[in-house]
Amino acid sequence: MHTFSVLVKPFFVSISFAATITIASAGCANYEDGSLNVPAPRAILCYRSVCDNTTLSYECGNMFGASAAYANGLMIKSDHNGTIFYNKYHRMNGDDWTCEPISPGSCNFFPQRQARDTVPLASELNGPQLLACKFDNGRNIQGVVLFFKLKLRIWYGDGGGEEWDGIDFSANPITTTMHGDRSLVLSGDLKHIIFNDSNEHAFGDCQPRSVSGQPLWWFNPILKQEWEYNAKP
Repeated sequence: MHTFSVLVKPFFVSISFAATITIASAGCANYEDGSLNVPAPRAILCYRSVCDNTTLSYECGNMFGASAAYANGLMIKSDHNGTIFYNKYHRMNGDDWTCEPISPGSCNFFPQRQARDTVPLASELNGPQLLACKFDNGRNIQGVVLFFKLKLRIWYGDGGGEEWDGIDFSANPITTTMHGDRSLVLSGDLKHIIFNDSNEHAFGDCQPRSVSGQPLWWFNPILKQEWEYNAKP
């Protein structure tokens, strides 16, 4: 995964505009100081189409306003005067930014028109759908197969398979239960994935892939391992 730094260019201009943000409760949530036993909400932030896969550092709110900061340096403040985008060097043009949520709540501080949700969600598609995903740590997963309204399956690099059922494909993000110590989180537009186990949190970017020419057992409604099909009588 390539990360771009776009926050220190000298030509940023300032802007403020009205935005409605719902404050659930007063106070702050700091995702970096260890005070919360939850992972930081993750999002894809894009500045003029140059994007970062990043997380919330903190978020604060009370009856007078709200503020948030992301790990890539972007900060947002909102009160009765409007909303401003800035970093430690400049105020910034908020219209240049968009936010695509990977985790729930990661784009709450963006005006609705800048929080991307234009790609059809998994619940609007028919299956099976095959995804090819590239992970930032090199994890080898050959394919992710979505059986919509049923289950999700992954095929590992060694040919073994694993699947999760009872999945709510109308959710965004799409999350699985734990299998042993493993679980998956998939963005509703099917572009981003997180593979979790006790030893790693691998972040990946996914693209649709044609099912034509792929192993037929990948799409069998009943999960079987590759070697069962290759075994000689």
